[in-house]
Amino acid sequence: MKKHLLFLLAALPALPASASDDVDFPYEGQTLSYRIDSTTATLLGPADRDNLSGDVVIPDEVIYEGKAYPVTAFSGGFENCTGLISVTFPESMTKFWDFTFKGCTGLTTVHIPEHHEPYYFPTSFPGCFEGCTSLTTLPILDDTHIPNRYAYGCTGLTSIDLPESISYIGENAFTGCTGLTSVTIPGKVKWLDPACFQNCSNLKTVIIADSEEKLTVYAKVDDETRTSMTFRGSPVEHVYIGRQCSQFFPISTVKTLEFGGGCTNVDFISPSRYYAPHADWRSLTGITFGNSVTEIAEEAFEGEYTQYSQTYPAHSLSWIILPESLKKIGSKAFANCKKLFSVMILSSDCDIADDAFSGCSWLNKIAAPDEETALKIKQKPNSVWTISAGETVDVEKGIIWGANADTAPWVTGKYTGKLVIPEDVTSLYWICMAECPNITEVILPSKLETIGVQAFLNCTSLTELILPSKLETIGSQAFQNCTSLKDITIPNRITEMETDAFDGTELVKGAYPDMLSNPFKDGVEAISYDAYDSMTEDGFVYSRHKDRLYYAPLSVSSTFEVPESVVEITTHAFSQCAALESVILPAGLATLGDGVWNDCQSITSVTCKGPEPVSANRDPFPNTVYDEATLYVPKGSEAVYGNVVPWRYFNNIVGAGNENGVEEVISDNAAVDLNLPCEVYSLQGVKVADTTADLPAGIYIVRQGETVMKIAVK
Repeated sequence: MKKHLLFLLAALPALPASASDDVDFPYEGQTLSYRIDSTTATLLGPADRDNLSGDVVIPDEVIYEGKAYPVTAFSGGFENCTGLISVTFPESMTKFWDFTFKGCTGLTTVHIPEHHEPYYFPTSFPGCFEGCTSLTTLPILDDTHIPNRYAYGCTGLTSIDLPESISYIGENAFTGCTGLTSVTIPGKVKWLDPACFQNCSNLKTVIIADSEEKLTVYAKVDDETRTSMTFRGSPVEHVYIGRQCSQFFPISTVKTLEFGGGCTNVDFISPSRYYAPHADWRSLTGITFGNSVTEIAEEAFEGEYTQYSQTYPAHSLSWIILPESLKKIGSKAFANCKKLFSVMILSSDCDIADDAFSGCSWLNKIAAPDEETALKIKQKPNSVWTISAGETVDVEKGIIWGANADTAPWVTGKYTGKLVIPEDVTSLYWICMAECPNITEVILPSKLETIGVQAFLNCTSLTELILPSKLETIGSQAFQNCTSLKDITIPNRITEMETDAFDGTELVKGAYPDMLSNPFKDGVEAISYDAYDSMTEDGFVYSRHKDRLYYAPLSVSSTFEVPESVVEITTHAFSQCAALESVILPAGLATLGDGVWNDCQSITSVTCKGPEPVSANRDPFPNTVYDEATLYVPKGSEAVYGNVVPWRYFNNIVGAGNENGVEEVISDNAAVDLNLPCEVYSLQGVKVADTTADLPAGIYIVRQGETVMKIAVK
């Protein structure tokens, strides 16, 4: 197996003192230069640097004056050979001395023999692979050192696999490696030089591997960015720390920290210890302490610091998870963390200083093994969850699931993505999911009756939420500052809802029962519906008999077929459904309200199944739809539609019959590959789509080449 990477180690050993000759030797279409001594040959580089291109294979031996000399060493380089694509070194080559591919912009791979003598480049030697922008796998020659500027500007690298034996990473070693998204610092590395990961513009995760050895990080901070020089210009968001560190660096972009492995005593975060003023962890929102941590030192995460008589926030810490192994939290360890909201502590045997959480005015939510431990953190928290037998504590996701199926979970801001609430839950307690900015969708149970005060407060990424039909109560500020929530359907059984329930949201559209006053702020497309003759279904609001459509959510699919039972679509029902591209209207439709498809600028196809057009005002559709979309009507009805408002305003009216669709169904089980392009028609022979993806429920005819089949979408 070949080794990948090249490392440079100690002083350059003396070359043989015997007489030598420099010769050019052609091999497999490439001519390279060699130095011949009494028994071996040393590769010097290309004979013609400008014309070297493609794949280069170094021979095992060269022939000079009728004698074979094994190629055992490399002392030279391929600098600026821009046409070079790959280099393969022979197994006979065991010594790598001066060695460079700097500026080889086309180089993708370098194959190094598995067995070679350890050697690292002199620190004065420029970066070995600097500027190799096409390099996808980084060769490493020495297993202990990464020299300065080693892979500087290697933008094609998406990952690097550093051997566990690496103990030193040099200055600017990986600066400008914009393809890197994650990097692991091996456990034997004792020192990180300044700028070794600067300007890695996609680097999000840094893992400091578990180790018993202490890591020293260059602690100088850039005054402008308030971040470590080591990672300046790299938008690191998560750092795992598996060992003790000294002179640890602040990174102003980091959102979460995790401690584990050989890290037992956490004591290096306080900004007052940095060399630069205003150095901080301004983006830090959460910390997970692994089960190795036994002590958190005094003032380690103090929320404010003072420099030059000014007080500054040190971070934005919102949640912390403390392990079962924890034995001590020092004085003011988390003092004045003004944004700290939730604390999960799993240790029941922890000495917590009286002022460890002093000044944490926003701390409202604590989960602990017992109430005594919770009260050590804060005397009068608004919500205490006592962790009991049978409950599931998921530290990785930051959530506790109750032992009973009717209990809503306890959630920290660490939880990310979609959250499904158990079906038997009938009530969401006060602040149960508050300050969870990474939750994007919540599936609420059909039995839910109550959403408590501030239940979803500051869930700023929440975009998908359907309120169940049995919901009766929505508490004060329940959805305050849910800035990604764009539409909501309030069910008709609501009897109590505070007027500030949606304060601070950026709702575009919402539906509410007419027995309530309009709960939405100015600027929201507020649509009321008959509270006593209505039903909700996947965010849509229909009458109880589904003959009237009041409201469509913004999440409506790109192609939507109005149910055949609908005879009326009310005013603004589909307003601002920007994703809607194709509309299919039932034959029995009799009434259209004003502005039904207001601001639906993406509609390209409207299909009317009825032979007689429904009369309406001119404005059910935006003007762009009349100008650019196609109106499909039953064959023979074109003239009728062309004389009735609003249909006559369509520039393109097409009569759709069997000749425009499918003449017969050959087989319901024909061999149509629904993953490939196809034509999809309604049973009336009207083409409705070019793919079966995201079709609404119904029966369709699919044609693919000469093959036709009927499908049912449920």
